[in-house]
Amino acid sequence: MSTFKEGEWEYEFPFDLNFQDVSGQTVLYLACFLGHAKLVDMLLKFKVKASRKPPPPSSGDKSQSGDAEGANPDNPDILSPTRRRISDGIQSIMSRLSLGSRANVQESNEKLLSPWLVDMYCNNGMETALHAAVGAKQHEIAAGLVNIARANVNLSTRPNTGDQSISPRSGNEESVTPLVLACSNRDLSTVDLLLKAGARDDDCKALAVVVAARYDNPMTFLIPEENSLRSMSHITSYPNSLKQLDLSHNKISCWPSLPQIDSTDPMELAAVTCYCPDNATAKSHLGPLLRGRQSLRTSVLSSVCIHRRHLRLDSLRTLILADNNITRIQLSTDDDGEGPSAAGSFDELEGDVCLMRTRLMFPNLSMLDLSNNQLKDIPVSIHELSNLSVLNVSNNRDITELPYQMGLLSRLWNLNTKGCCLQEPLRSMIESNKYKTMDILGYLKSVLEDAKPYARMKLMIVGIQAITRLDLSHNCLPWAPPALFQLPSLRVLNLAQNKIERLPSPQGGDFEQASPLHSVAGKRGRSEAKGYWLPVLEELYLQFNRLETIPEDIFHLPCLITLDLSNNKLQALSSQMWRSPKLKELNVAFNLLKELPTIHNAE
Repeated sequence: MSTFKEGEWEYEFPFDLNFQDVSGQTVLYLACFLGHAKLVDMLLKFKVKASRKPPPPSSGDKSQSGDAEGANPDNPDILSPTRRRISDGIQSIMSRLSLGSRANVQESNEKLLSPWLVDMYCNNGMETALHAAVGAKQHEIAAGLVNIARANVNLSTRPNTGDQSISPRSGNEESVTPLVLACSNRDLSTVDLLLKAGARDDDCKALAVVVAARYDNPMTFLIPEENSLRSMSHITSYPNSLKQLDLSHNKISCWPSLPQIDSTDPMELAAVTCYCPDNATAKSHLGPLLRGRQSLRTSVLSSVCIHRRHLRLDSLRTLILADNNITRIQLSTDDDGEGPSAAGSFDELEGDVCLMRTRLMFPNLSMLDLSNNQLKDIPVSIHELSNLSVLNVSNNRDITELPYQMGLLSRLWNLNTKGCCLQEPLRSMIESNKYKTMDILGYLKSVLEDAKPYARMKLMIVGIQAITRLDLSHNCLPWAPPALFQLPSLRVLNLAQNKIERLPSPQGGDFEQASPLHSVAGKRGRSEAKGYWLPVLEELYLQFNRLETIPEDIFHLPCLITLDLSNNKLQALSSQMWRSPKLKELNVAFNLLKELPTIHNAE
């Protein structure tokens, strides 16, 4: 038996498993080169029992120990019979208490070891077994070398040092990595395997192979995370075949944009320059002739090279933008932030829906991570990402509500809003941990369906004397029109769960301009109203809005019995509240009140 050493471990075996023949080939290398997948799998799973080498004793310690024993016969290390019995008893007790630790020591000194040197250069010192497997397009063998044997994926081939009996790449003296070989073979599955295992292309040889072969960019993963990027550059700067883009832990505040085709800035010119300068015909020659009467998007498409001729990434499935400085979600390159917001009407949204779908930058996105940013809100157009299944907007404290259009995301199963300051009832639903994402989406969709009739309702008043109950709750009304407070037969008015910031005030001139209701009322024998005209209103609901003040005319309504102002931003109340004729129930919970007006002030 021969003893073989590998680091601090040694094992015994009848012969050397890594022996090389006259051309420098080992058993493992030949099996990989010839494509024997089962044999390679058997070799990689073969283990030998190895033991840890004991550290060599120090010569100085031995001499000192010998001298001490010879010089002093009463050495304290030589125990008397009494002390030896006590010591043996203590050791017996300690051994029983530390059986587990001794077993661990025994295990740590012995282990099953793979005897194969997978990173050994073979074939006259030119390449490793991984080079042979990748060069022969043996993906299964390459996967075993990478995943089981942990082969180094960044080793380069070496020049030929002797007669080469077997060479998969005869005549190629340039040193290449397995990633370059996989790109040369157009083996996308092996490229994906090597990239996931940490393969690098520091000298851009793999990219040069792809460009020279005029092959579609095999890049499916782009992960420039933990840098100092401030922008996502132009949409044409990304390969159209990109599937995963990770830009987390940067300083990005701008979404992808369109390149400036008429700019003289070198950075802008680089965004439209062809990947392959020799391919001069790839650039359209009609661009300068038609640019004057084309739209911006058409001009860009006619000016960039054929490799950049795309304005959206159809293959992108995963986009990670966590830990950046993004303030809004942009879904198209021409979105300037002035489009329909969450408070926009359905007419505005549906008018742009067809245009929006054709201009989405990531139409097939399934995962979007925007956690730990500075988002203000979520756009209603988010529902255009019909394939979205995972959405993470956690730790964006300025997000206070979710657009009801999110209820249309039928494939969304994971929604993370932890750390967002959502309003009720969404906050209670999410914090209770009793509702899943599908329940939240179901609630948003139900509210959306209830809001559609009012959102599409045209201003056409017929028989205002018959309107006694009006419910406009759970909408996105930014303010309450004066016409709502001039319905003479109205008994119940519900404006809860909106975005109303103020109510119309006669002192502010909100009732100066005549509304359609005024003219109708005039025809019925009443002069044009200049203030609140709700003679029979009994119930008024204004909870969950953004009101900061309440006009004192509200408390002059003659028949008002119930007034709900809870969950607003009220800082003070008018002293006229004490003089309301029939008010019996006033709810001002969850506001910013510091004190109530005194009755003395009302008098």
